[in-house]
This record gives sequence, structure tokens and C-alpha cells, in this order.
Amino acid sequence: MSRKTRAIALLSASMMLSAACSTEAETPGADSSAERPLPTEADGAESPQRSEIAFDPCSDIPSTLLGELGYDPGTQDTSKFDPGNYEFRSCMWLSISRQYSLGVMAGNVTFAEEQAKNAAYSTAVDVAGREAIIGNEPAENDTCFVSMRTDFGIVIVTRIDFDLPMEGATPEQRCDGIMAEAEAIEALL
Repeated sequence: MSRKTRAIALLSASMMLSAACSTEAETPGADSSAERPLPTEADGAESPQRSEIAFDPCSDIPSTLLGELGYDPGTQDTSKFDPGNYEFRSCMWLSISRQYSLGVMAGNVTFAEEQAKNAAYSTAVDVAGREAIIGNEPAENDTCFVSMRTDFGIVIVTRIDFDLPMEGATPEQRCDGIMAEAEAIEALL
């Protein structure tokens, strides 16, 4: 399987499981809230009341905007993840040059849950006046994400750069250009 095929599969899987627990062991002294899964009714935890998702990346992002950002609308890959206590809707596109993939996911988990899940590897940012975080999951050397607070939960913009080395890419290299993409998506919210 080629690196690009693996990366596309990885992006799709990570987008669907974004709110699920991490499989990495906890580091002593680390903020364990970043590693905890969201509570489920099966755990005996009371599920929080979730809002209806008011943004569908697959239908609310115009093809013209994707083209302006350098992505091919014809490569759209759609998925929906609904384990019962929260929901995610996601779409992914490949860039015209096939160097990048862009994933946009809308979910009804809270921004506080997203911050806690990613606390170990994210930083607070502002996206056109909207509270957000930017980060890189340590196991994904060619990926960057921006998670933005919304009235219904969060919208996550994720980008993979297929030209980055599999190891050793800096966070700056992984996130180069993603804020402009996040700002373009934010304008639609």
C-alpha cells in the first residue's frame, strides 16, 4: 500500500475516532484528562445532552471554495460516526497536486472535551475571532489539526502533507498553511 493510500486511510480513521480514547499509556505526571475517553452510557456514566450538528462539511463547503484552496472537489470522501452518545460528520478531499489532503469534521462533543483530549500536544489559537486549538498528534508526523469551538460543539480542520518525511517533521512544517484553510472554513460557520 502506498504512503498516500495509508495516509488517506489514517485520516479517515482518525477523523472518525477523534473523540475516542487514546491507546497510548499514560505518562506519570501528565494530565491524564488528555488520555481519557469520552464517557459512554455503557460505562455507567450519564451522557451529556448533545446539540444537533448545524454544519455538514460535505454539503456546506462550496466546491468553489475547495478549488480556491487548491483541493479537488471530485475527490470527496464522506463519513459519519455515531456511536450513540455523540456524532461526527466528516469529509476529506485531495489537493489538485495530490500533495495534501484536507479533512473537515463537525462534531457535537464540547470544545472543553476536545481541549482535554488534546492538551498534551495542542496550543490555544484564535481563528478569525473564534476560540480554537492547533496541534499535531505525536504518532502522525505529517498531520496537523485546528479544532474550533462552535455553538453545537466543534469543527476540526485536519491536513496531511504527503511530501513531509515520515519522521522528523517539525510542528511548524506540519502546520504550515493550515490556519488559512481553517479561516476559510470558519467563515462558513
